[in-house]
Amino acid sequence: MMDLYGRLPAVTTLWLPDWLYESIPFVYLAAGCAAILHSTTLAGYAAGALLLLAAVLILKMRKDYRTARDTIRLARELIDDRYYDPV
Repeated sequence: MMDLYGRLPAVTTLWLPDWLYESIPFVYLAAGCAAILHSTTLAGYAAGALLLLAAVLILKMRKDYRTARDTIRLARELIDDRYYDPV
């Protein structure tokens, strides 16, 4: 979509359903395993390895983000409880 002056927006967001978003790394894992098992060329093995690497990195990044988010949320709850002074 363009604005009134015909410019494109600076940031475009893509929203996926949760079931699709959460399943993407596992699709990469399956595709990587299939590529490695059924490939006869070096390019096939490399593609499979890259798919496996992408899946592992996505899963790790999601876990790290969710752990940090939960830690921050817990810290905020503790701070709010400690300094809450009903009058």
